[in-house]
Amino acid sequence: MDQNASDGDLAAFTDRLVTVLLSEPDRVRRLITGTGFAEPDIEPLTASMHFGADADDAYSFVSGLLGWMLTDLDDAGRERALADLRATLRAHETSDGVLYPSATWLITLTRA
Repeated sequence: MDQNASDGDLAAFTDRLVTVLLSEPDRVRRLITGTGFAEPDIEPLTASMHFGADADDAYSFVSGLLGWMLTDLDDAGRERALADLRATLRAHETSDGVLYPSATWLITLTRA
């Protein structure tokens, strides 16, 4: 990591590192059992994430929440990113709203 990296750069790097470290159940088991916990119970969970009632509603939510990610783009890049966002939101629009698949692990720990 660059010695001149900002706290934000370090936080983003750490978030990515944690995501990678916790993405594989066998790696999680090794990490956890090596720190004084018993074998963890790891349960996969899946659910749909709801982003809005329709594509326009979801666009307002997502662009408002994550719009900061576009600040370093030029006008053409920002327009392209927002057009791509609208397209993917429309592609995920259902009668139940804008839904994306989601998955996570529920990890339950017990001290050894």
